[in-house]
Amino acid sequence: CVLDVPCTFFPLELTTAYPSALIILNKRDPKPWHASMSSTLFHVFSWPTWPLLARLDPSFTGVWHAHCTLTWRLFCSNNYSLPACVAAYNAHYDNVRASVPKDRLLEYEVKEGWAPLCEFLGKEVPEEEFPNVNDKEFFVEGHGKLWAYAVFRAARNVLGVGVLSVAVGVLAWWMYRRRYYGQEV
Repeated sequence: CVLDVPCTFFPLELTTAYPSALIILNKRDPKPWHASMSSTLFHVFSWPTWPLLARLDPSFTGVWHAHCTLTWRLFCSNNYSLPACVAAYNAHYDNVRASVPKDRLLEYEVKEGWAPLCEFLGKEVPEEEFPNVNDKEFFVEGHGKLWAYAVFRAARNVLGVGVLSVAVGVLAWWMYRRRYYGQEV
């Protein structure tokens, strides 16, 4: 199962590498999609502390921030306006349609539920209700937790450097005093 970016930028390469793979293209009306993105991902990504946290925690937050920045630079040149995003959205869908053989492509809308998805995959329809867990509140709350974790990591990194600097300074002072003054401190 391949999901989301960066993989979605390479439909031709992936379908060539995996010639029996089935591709599910999750269709949405681009205007409501943009409204959803504006209140979730674009909103979260616009929080002004992310660039600072990325610098203070390069191994986690920095990687995540670089991934998001690159993704949106490739997708819509970091232009989050409705016209730019709808044009990029439509171009992406056209690229997928041109890259994937029709017999391996399901254009699917989540509101259709299990039936078309299971039929395409050759599976039985489950008895469970079709899940919906990626709503605005879920997304923003989850990324709020990500932000809190990024703050914790950045603080740990800054405090770690500060404590280490003080320790090195005290050790250097102690060694200097001992060497040049012969004093035990």
